[in-house]
Amino acid sequence: MDEDLISENYTVSDDESLTSVETYDSEDSEDSEDAFIFDEIDEIDEIYESDEPYHRELPNEDIDLCYFIGCYKYIPEYNHLLLVNKIHPTTFYKYNGTLISKYFFWYSGIFMPKYPTVEILQLQVLPDDTYLAVVKTFWIKIIQRSWKKIYKQRQQYIYNRMCLGTFYHYAIGKKTGPSFPGLRGMLSR
Repeated sequence: MDEDLISENYTVSDDESLTSVETYDSEDSEDSEDAFIFDEIDEIDEIYESDEPYHRELPNEDIDLCYFIGCYKYIPEYNHLLLVNKIHPTTFYKYNGTLISKYFFWYSGIFMPKYPTVEILQLQVLPDDTYLAVVKTFWIKIIQRSWKKIYKQRQQYIYNRMCLGTFYHYAIGKKTGPSFPGLRGMLSR
């Protein structure tokens, strides 16, 4: 090993014999990576502890068709998406998505080849008490895409209303152009 990184400290133990203790300099990258990993594990355990009051058995009659923030795993033999883990919304808002994904990975109880994505899921309970998940997050993406188009139209409408020609038409009582686009009918356009 490099002598710059190692310094030897000699301590005297109870039986008065000298022992050598090697200490590494703080510039060593392995120690900092290990400290980062341990901090991350502590944060994941903290997510579990903060979500613990919300862990409960899910009764079939109250829980069918309810929505959860969680993760799923595709089971190809049955062609189903199985609900693997869920988290309470208050816990979801406390932590970032990467930590929650790692929490789902480590606390799922089922093998997952990679960190799962955090999704909005609708739960369906089968008669054999199997919890199936229906992914609803894609609707949010559709709404966001649609709202982006509507927002662009709204900005164009405001810009057109500021033109002098439009002021003149409104002053003499002529209304030209489309109406102000809004939320109503947003997905039907």
